[in-house]
Formats: sequence, structure tokens, C-alpha cells
Amino acid sequence: MPRIQPVNHTAATGDAKALLDGVKASIGVVPNIFATFAQSPKVLEGYLGLNKALSGGLLNARLREQIALGIAGANACDYCASAHTAIGKMTGVAQDELTRNLAGQSEDAQVQAALTFVRNRGPCRGQPADQLLQSHRRNGHRLSRGSRQRRRGGSVTRHGGGTATAAPVVGRWFSILNGEFADMTSTEYSGRCVLRLILVAAASAMVLILAIAVDTAFAQSNRSGFADGVVAADGSLRVPEGFRERYVMLGAWAVAGDADTDGKLGLHVVYAPGDAVTAYRKTGRFPDGTVLVKELFNGKTEDLTTGQATSAADVAGYFVMVKDREGRFSGNPLWGDGWGWSFFAAGETEKAQTKDYVTDCLGCHEPARATDLVYDYAYPVLRK
Repeated sequence: MPRIQPVNHTAATGDAKALLDGVKASIGVVPNIFATFAQSPKVLEGYLGLNKALSGGLLNARLREQIALGIAGANACDYCASAHTAIGKMTGVAQDELTRNLAGQSEDAQVQAALTFVRNRGPCRGQPADQLLQSHRRNGHRLSRGSRQRRRGGSVTRHGGGTATAAPVVGRWFSILNGEFADMTSTEYSGRCVLRLILVAAASAMVLILAIAVDTAFAQSNRSGFADGVVAADGSLRVPEGFRERYVMLGAWAVAGDADTDGKLGLHVVYAPGDAVTAYRKTGRFPDGTVLVKELFNGKTEDLTTGQATSAADVAGYFVMVKDREGRFSGNPLWGDGWGWSFFAAGETEKAQTKDYVTDCLGCHEPARATDLVYDYAYPVLRK
């Protein structure tokens, strides 16, 4: 039984309660790691802030979890493996693939390149061999600026005596989370537990930083500030992560049912980055790189006390447009008329169904050509 008990969420007060309430609202549960950190609200606040900052990077949620599992397997961290397996399932990764990821394996060449890279950064002490880098880049990844810097090796004292090279420190600190907490006496708790919690939080950050160092090809566009990391080097698009939280809702459409929807009504909700909205209100046009996301919902119609009403039910798909004033992808069938275009089926955020924007997308937007192919009159927040 651990000597540092997790804070009971329902009994928590003050800052601890506010932070744990936020965790519960975000992911639906309060994992023990967060509840334990809540013994020192400042530690939990720092850990949550770090997680939030790093989760806004360029790797998609699915690949982040697969990388985290590969690191968990390399460090024999059962807690990490359990947590990231559960989250990995939530991102849509199959159980057999998650099992492979834990062993550093994947059937996907790009994921395999990422796993091989992060699992070899420990033994090579931050200086991977040229062959490893070449393989990594061939599979669509690049190193972030920080990961290209040379890191000096060193040794650290292990909790149980002896030394270890600097590279395995991550695994050692994760073992603190799993085992050393349980070995603490009450005296250690009163004098040292907060420091240990900080060190564990820092170690968790090291793992996350290792994962995010495996940048994808989306970074090539994003480094110049173009399109929020939504556009890959080859011009393919993806649905931006966290757009509901990070973007402004422009407005919504109630779509009448037709033969394609079996007569059911639908709701289409449109989002854009806040800075793009501000620019549009000043200039009357979207800046280069603006991302528009239309989230399509199946409608649920029911009789309420106020009459018959339709609300948003399950997601039916996503439509993404990216403003391109420089003609970056001439000849690419997903780009033209000043925009990039892609539709994604429900549950899929990276593989678009659109093959040619002219035949698949343009027809619906042609009536709005005078307003840059966007029905801006339907979006109140764009008005001055």
C-alpha cells in the first residue's frame, strides 16, 4: 500500500479540488497519478500545465500514445503501459497494435520509425547514429531543433545505490512512481515527498519531450507559421487537434434531410482560429494559413415541451479548408481557388476521402465565390 495516499477527489478542497475538477471534466476520470500529485497542488498545477503545453505539439494524439507505449516498454513501466494503453484505445488504436507498440514494434512504417528512434535515444545517449536518423527521415519524420542539439552524457546515483548513465534516468524516475513511493516512511513523506513528486513530474516531462521530439512532416509547413500544423509537406491535410477548445465557433447550419441522410436533419458547426476571426473583422478577408473546420453532426429530432427540436448527436465527419494565398501546392488536386480542401469521415482525422476538390467540394461553394467561397453571412462573429 503506498505511503502517499491519493487525494480523494470528492473530499478535496481549495486549489486541489479545482485542479482535480478540471482533470475530471477533461478526461472523465481522475487517475491516481493526478490525485497523488494533488497532495501538493503546485506540483499538480505544474504537471498539468506541462502536459497541456506539450499536447499542443505537432504529433497527433494517436502517435503520441504509441510513442509513449514504446517508451513505457523500454523502461518496464507497468503504470505507464496501463495508462497509455487505455488512452491509446480512446484514440482509435487497436489492441493488437498497442501490444506491438509496447514492445517497440508496429505494422505501420512511420510509427515503427518513430518507435525505433525514441527507443534508441537512450542507449545512444542523445546522439543517434546516422543510419537511425536516415531511417527516421525516410519515414516522414524530422528531428525538432532541440533534439538535434548534442547532449552530454553523465551518471546519476540510483535510489538503491550504484550508478546509471544519464539516458536511463527516465526509467528510474518512473520506477519511483511505481515503487519508491510505497517504500517511503512517514518521516520521508513529511520532509521529502514534495521534492520527489516534483522530480517525478520532471521525469514525466522528459518522456513527453522525447515523444514530441519525433516531429512529423507537418512541422515543415508549421515552422513558417502556416496552417497550424494541419498541412503536410506533400499538401495533404488533417483535422486540427483540439479545435473545439482552441478555435472560435463561427456559427452553425441546420441541414435539411435528403436522400443521402435518409431524411434525417443534420447540424454543421464551423470553427476558425481566433486570430483569423480578428483579422477578418478588420480586413474582410481570411489571412494566409487560416484553417476552417466544419464538424458535421447527425441530428437527433425529438418532441420537447417547446415543440419539436433537433440537436447534435454523433459526429458524421469533418470538412477542413486552409487558406493559401501563395499557391503553394500547384497541381495538387486538393488545392485550388485559393484554398486547400478535404473531407474526413467520422473517427478519421488524417486520411481524407477527398480526391479532387473540383469534383468533390467546389460545387457547394461556387455560389459564395464573391465572398472567397465562404458563406460569411452565416457567421455573426465575423461581423464588425
